[in-house]
Amino acid sequence: MLGSPYAARLLGGTLIGRLPNGMAPVAMLSGLLPAAFSAGSFLGGLVYGRRTWPGSTTRQLVFGSAAFLTGWLPLLALHNPYAATAAIALPGAFLTVVVACAYVTTDALTPTAGPARRTRG
Repeated sequence: MLGSPYAARLLGGTLIGRLPNGMAPVAMLSGLLPAAFSAGSFLGGLVYGRRTWPGSTTRQLVFGSAAFLTGWLPLLALHNPYAATAAIALPGAFLTVVVACAYVTTDALTPTAGPARRTRG
């Protein structure tokens, strides 16, 4: 998808502010890619929140981040925009895991502020 000639034309068209007539289907497809990513994120959140996962949230964060990164790799080999639309749901599924575990891990690593450490702002 990223190596296709349409991607370069779409980027060029957005930079100069107008799209050629033949780029309308690609411009419409740009709305489907974020929608598929969001749908994958929604489904991933349902699966992640449905059960209790083994290990600490820090380990889940590391695994989720690695899976999120690995999920983007198939897009480098895909030249069909419809296959890319289906494949982009995979990294979307792990985005919810990364965000949820990042919040919980940050909260666990942050020291609690007692009354003496609080400041008036």
